Amino acid sequence: MTIEMKPIIVSESLAQLKQELLRTGSTKEKLELVVNHPTTKKFLSHYPDVEINFSCFTEKEKVVLYTTLALGQGERLFLCSGSLEKKSLKQLAHFLLPVEEFYQEFGGIVGYHVMCLELVAQKETIEKKGNYHTPSAYDLTEENPVTLGKAHWGLTKLSVLIYIKNIPQIGVFIA
Repeated sequence: MTIEMKPIIVSESLAQLKQELLRTGSTKEKLELVVNHPTTKKFLSHYPDVEINFSCFTEKEKVVLYTTLALGQGERLFLCSGSLEKKSLKQLAHFLLPVEEFYQEFGGIVGYHVMCLELVAQKETIEKKGNYHTPSAYDLTEENPVTLGKAHWGLTKLSVLIYIKNIPQIGVFIA
């Protein structure tokens, strides 16, 4: 079985950000790059309160938090539950910091994200292994003697069939 997938396109600005992050050495430079990324700026122009919440974080924590904005995840992370408390943001930053450090050779979280998108984009189809057989069934939308007979049988046995739904509850009465 072959499943067709829509092509995934890595944005040019993310690919460029990845390259720039690979070239930078300092946390301050990385912070400047992710803060000035167009996706980050666009999000913050619509939701400036989010940036105010970042004021009490270290530069490394700010890098990973702004990275989420550069990746276009601002609405999912910062707007789902209204505004996040600083404690929740701190937990998020502490969760993301080791990820950022681990993937540093790829360009951190941004580089890893871009690499995954590129790999998925290379594979246009997914081959599913195995044999799948459609179970035999009657199409009750077709009106013929067989399907009418099956529908009639189902209706006459409805009083018995209704108990099938309740089989899990039978154990309560037996015990």
